[in-house]
Amino acid sequence: GLGVSSPSWSPDGASLAFVKRGDIEVLGEHELWRMNIAVENGVPKMGSTSRLVTCAGQPAWSPVAEGGVQVIAYPEHGYSSKCRNNVLNYVTTDGGTPVVNLYTAAEGVNVGFPAWNPDATKIAFVESRDPDGSHGWRIQIKDLSTLPITLVFDGAGELGEFWEIWDLDWSRGGDCLAFSAASAGNKRRSTRHVYTLRLSESDRNSCEPGLTQIIEGSGVAWSPDDGSLVVKSGGDLVRVDLSDYSTETLRKGGFHPDWRRFQ
Repeated sequence: GLGVSSPSWSPDGASLAFVKRGDIEVLGEHELWRMNIAVENGVPKMGSTSRLVTCAGQPAWSPVAEGGVQVIAYPEHGYSSKCRNNVLNYVTTDGGTPVVNLYTAAEGVNVGFPAWNPDATKIAFVESRDPDGSHGWRIQIKDLSTLPITLVFDGAGELGEFWEIWDLDWSRGGDCLAFSAASAGNKRRSTRHVYTLRLSESDRNSCEPGLTQIIEGSGVAWSPDDGSLVVKSGGDLVRVDLSDYSTETLRKGGFHPDWRRFQ
């Protein structure tokens, strides 16, 4: 198969960014592609496609729809010796300008799963432990107007310690992060859950204070009104209503959901 994964909608819903792992030009160099979406009789269909960069992991299309240049952030990723897995970059949505580096971690530390805040002034990402296990998994935020990186979650807390964190998504109101994580212990039997983490207080307060376990599963996407999450749970795509945590199965099968930012 083509190994297509990790879709990220453009703000206007006219394009998708995604990662292609199979049928690629250089073995081991995962590729970042853009697909335009054609709508025929109200049904979205695949339009033209273009390759933007190689050595690319999970993309995050900038949520800013008007003014300035739209960009797609991505971690370098791949199994080729050319790919540096400790780097977070961005590229313009037409791929017409050189790649810009956003952040470089220490050698041996993997960077992944970027997520923009609503006005694209900050970007959250995951850092994973280096090969000797000298530090665990953590979530950090880079403010594009300043140099320092802010640590917002160190992979441990009242719900236990996590040995894996992935699939970040920033709430549309800007006050919460949602992510998937596996708890420490027996790694082969550990259960994966979706969590929310409140970053600040706001009028919307999209999530509960602190760290909250939502549902067993992985992969996560906020709804445009922050009232729901879509996750992969039990092998299906499931919508979780955050007002009462009731669930609704949207479709059988599927993974890596991304809900369009604007309706």
